[in-house]
Amino acid sequence: MSDSMERMFIKNGIPTTIIRSAGNVSTYVDISAKVKLNYSYELLASFPASSGVVAGDLILASGIYYLIPYVIKDEFKGRIFSIKTRLFTCNRTVSISAQDATTKKFGVTKTDVHCLVVDQNNVMVESDLGVAVPGMRGTKDISYFLYMQTIPELTKNSMFMDGTRKLRITGNLNPYYAAGITEVPVKIEE
Repeated sequence: MSDSMERMFIKNGIPTTIIRSAGNVSTYVDISAKVKLNYSYELLASFPASSGVVAGDLILASGIYYLIPYVIKDEFKGRIFSIKTRLFTCNRTVSISAQDATTKKFGVTKTDVHCLVVDQNNVMVESDLGVAVPGMRGTKDISYFLYMQTIPELTKNSMFMDGTRKLRITGNLNPYYAAGITEVPVKIEE
């Protein structure tokens, strides 16, 4: 499909980049913000059939990063007209550290990992992982879930850095949450 055909196909489409290590893909997306979904961080979207978007992709649209947990091909008589997706709005950029077997010190293995962090009630954490209570140190005992693209180097012993906070993995990694997306239970560690 030509560039102008993609724009016509998605009426309210906005320029979008699918972030891939083999090379980014430019396309358009129509994001339906008016549809109420289960959680505040979920949106519905449509991509042109030519976009090649797949579950597990990370996209950048209007300055916001989104994860794609699943796709459904909208087809009729074997012809794909569009690709419908659900988007998770990324609200954090973290770095991942792994422990060196010899020195036992943590070293950064990956930076700028865009992810979604929600609390144990699936509420999007907007401004701060630890909600500061006057006179208290925050809510470090609360569990959070981090959703990110599947990264082979990630292990249960890895650690995330969210600015100056350390996020320790507290349970099993769930790489089967959605194709290409891993769910990671974490807690704040001081």
